[in-house]
Amino acid sequence: MSQCLIKLQKLDPNPTEHALMCALVVFSTGRCKLINQRLVEKCQAMTADRLQLEVRRQHADSPRRFAKIMDCLVDTRGISDMFNDESQEYLANEIMREKLPIFKN
Repeated sequence: MSQCLIKLQKLDPNPTEHALMCALVVFSTGRCKLINQRLVEKCQAMTADRLQLEVRRQHADSPRRFAKIMDCLVDTRGISDMFNDESQEYLANEIMREKLPIFKN
């Protein structure tokens, strides 16, 4: 996880890049069952295109910057998968649910 944070700090995304990165995370189709998956995929593609344009506009001298940003997003997905798995383990544990109020249903 710290490697991912270091990568993001080195990239130092501007506010627009940061917002578009967050939007890409939100528009992830593999996280749950969706009513209109195609619409979400279309929004994700449009957001990725906008991010790529923003990167080209702001960082014309860094041709690999967009790829580095996308790599960071892939890394963050792995971290979030790990967090979700651990949360499910805690929720399945009756003692944890009793002792830690955050895990109560």
